[in-house]
Amino acid sequence: MAKNDSTKMFERGKFKQGNDTGFGEEAEGQASVFRHSLEGWAMMVMPNTPSRGDITVDIPDTLSSKIFILLGNMVLLDRKRLPLQPTPSSLFAELIPMWPTVWYWLKGLYKQNVLRARKLPTAEDKITCQRRHAVILNALISFTYHNPPSDLSNLVRSTKGTMDLLASIWIEEAQNAEALFGFEAARLIFDDHFLFPDVTFAVLEHIISRSGGTYAAVELLFQRIHRNLNQAAPCFGSFSCDVQFIIDQLLENLALMLSGPLYGIGVILSTQGANTAKMVDQLLATRFLVSMSYIVPMCTEGTQLTHACWTILHDILPSYGIYRTRLLQMRNHVAECGPRLGTGFDKNYKHGILAFEASLFRSMAKFKQYKRGSVYVFNCGNPERSTVVCYCSRECQKQDWRGEHKQLCHNTCLASEAPASLAGPDLRFLTHVVAGGIKNLPVELIESVAHKTSSKLASPRTRLLLMKYDRASMDDGTCMKATAVDFDNLAHKSDFSAAYPLLKEKWQRAWSLEKALKSSNQSQTVIPVLAMIPRRPSEPQTITGLFTADWSSCDPARTREVNVRWVHHT
Repeated sequence: MAKNDSTKMFERGKFKQGNDTGFGEEAEGQASVFRHSLEGWAMMVMPNTPSRGDITVDIPDTLSSKIFILLGNMVLLDRKRLPLQPTPSSLFAELIPMWPTVWYWLKGLYKQNVLRARKLPTAEDKITCQRRHAVILNALISFTYHNPPSDLSNLVRSTKGTMDLLASIWIEEAQNAEALFGFEAARLIFDDHFLFPDVTFAVLEHIISRSGGTYAAVELLFQRIHRNLNQAAPCFGSFSCDVQFIIDQLLENLALMLSGPLYGIGVILSTQGANTAKMVDQLLATRFLVSMSYIVPMCTEGTQLTHACWTILHDILPSYGIYRTRLLQMRNHVAECGPRLGTGFDKNYKHGILAFEASLFRSMAKFKQYKRGSVYVFNCGNPERSTVVCYCSRECQKQDWRGEHKQLCHNTCLASEAPASLAGPDLRFLTHVVAGGIKNLPVELIESVAHKTSSKLASPRTRLLLMKYDRASMDDGTCMKATAVDFDNLAHKSDFSAAYPLLKEKWQRAWSLEKALKSSNQSQTVIPVLAMIPRRPSEPQTITGLFTADWSSCDPARTREVNVRWVHHT
């Protein structure tokens, strides 16, 4: 027999000496047992371990049983904590020189144990298989799951095949029809205190890879649970780990929301930076406002919950009343919870002025006025975004709606390009709100940007009326703030957000269309308007247009009809 043959029997005299001095026997204290095991390993196992290759033949039970005893005594686990976790110890550093041989026997003995379990084992063999499986699993956990990482755990993790072996142990438990190995490997990927994220994630990646993908891994997870509960004596500790792992994966964010109203609103508000319009649509597609009617009375002064309620009800939602579809959704939800609310959102919120229902009431008043009859008339238009194409007649549409433009309209109808894009009903209501807003502006402000249709333009106009529909720009309880701005004045550049260069180019191009300024009544006045409506916190939608009317020099509100031509939408 070759000197380095892995089947070579250990020298009986050395093993007897080891047992007499405490190798494999319980000594005083865990540290003493650990060091005796290391001495026994160095004396009997290391000299008989091949320098390369894997175990390819059966290892006699008399030999493997002694190795399992030594391995079991090297395990340092805190048995007061469930699931079991390694005990932080400086002793692990003493194992580092022996790790290559420990790794050789761990993977070899595991392979042999699995093969034995598949050969119709006897009742005695089944007990042996399960015990040896537990020793291998506990040894790998004891050497790998260290917080903070130790020199040993870093060495073990960097050893080729370690994570793959851990994944194999978890999978084998799920696949064994007789549950011979138990289900203790649930600890490998369940980390309720988030102490070993790097290790658990690495093992999980190998499980998914070896299983054949995510769906196959999920099937194995449920198979583990099923076979565990079908045992005569289920392992409820492992069952709890597997089930909790599922909950952690599926409800990572929802778990926070379920723990209290503050967390729920916090999670919702955290999404506004990504896409506010999308968030609002998601909220209004649920019974969110009905739920908020329970939360608002719980607000107490100076708390984060109170601030969160104010942000979503006072600042975010009212600004979306400019959209017809969202306005009606809010109205319907408030009507649903109205009978139970009694005094309503605003009065139930006792810490400051909420003004959610007040803003909703003003927006609904505009909508009722719109339904009675609009204050504008569309002029023919062919803006670059087909979502805002408007025509005065079917004949006008037939002349224009052909070829490439027709295809563009068709494509954009199939897929909306922006989360707050303007469909026909939303555009018509927006036009009514903007036209009505202009009629209520001071004469001085209108005159600062307006010009007569009879005037000749040598170059594009740069002054225009900027109308911001944003709760943050509220001055007097409304959601709109109007100012006169100049494209060429760099001081106003920030007013147009990041879209300034594009807006200026498109606006000047719109002014080059002189036919847009023609009017049968040469005394009429044109007001160039740029409306900014909410979409994202730092990227609002912009829609530009020309509002033509016989604006009264003394009272714009007396103007009966406004002709609107939208020229650009982004």
